[in-house]
Amino acid sequence: MREALTGTRIRDRRVMAGIKQSALAREIGISASYLNLIEHNRRRIGGKLLLDIASALGVEVSALTTRAEAASMGMFVMGDSFLHAAAPAATAMMRDYVEESKSMQICLEFGA
Repeated sequence: MREALTGTRIRDRRVMAGIKQSALAREIGISASYLNLIEHNRRRIGGKLLLDIASALGVEVSALTTRAEAASMGMFVMGDSFLHAAAPAATAMMRDYVEESKSMQICLEFGA
């Protein structure tokens, strides 16, 4: 099930890097439509292709898979710690809580 969330992480990293889907696809030697299927978790991703994508995005493979693996097992990753969530809804609630906490911390640090 690792692939299910790996595609989403690939898309997130590509967007954060400001790379167009067609440019990334061209760089790694696949069609843009195939990359779209990967990013929307409709196609599995093999080892070499995953290595090529990570290299093109300038990240380690683990940046695309580690948290995806934990989430697919119903776990939530916070730093290096794994918290087990009883259900997907609990995982979503935990993510929301952490994001809200991060926002509050940023406001406190910058006096907003």
